Amino acid sequence: MVIISLAAQPEYYRAWDDGRQNFTFVPFLRWDQSDSERSHVDIRELTWLRAADNWELRVGIRKLFWGVTESQHLVDIINQTDLVEAPDGEEKLGQPMLNLALIRDWGTRCWPSAFCLTHRY
Repeated sequence: MVIISLAAQPEYYRAWDDGRQNFTFVPFLRWDQSDSERSHVDIRELTWLRAADNWELRVGIRKLFWGVTESQHLVDIINQTDLVEAPDGEEKLGQPMLNLALIRDWGTRCWPSAFCLTHRY
């Protein structure tokens, strides 16, 4: 007996205004023949970015990596873990966010603001 499970994660990207604005859409789709609880659609990223000379504003749904090393994600607490796709905790869900970054001579200051979504286990 053959059991089919298909997944796709396409990406759409569009820039305009001389690259100062862009839009990104990354959906995730899973269809599982034998497990209807595993079949689902999720938005991994759906963002609009506006960049100026000394600031950037991002609005939408996105994944934000926040960690020190690739092997241990001790402080990667912004995005919820996708337990349907990766019970090991390596795959994250997109979260609604509003990010403002101020770019100054002394460095960049970023304020991410995330809102929680409910997810499936």
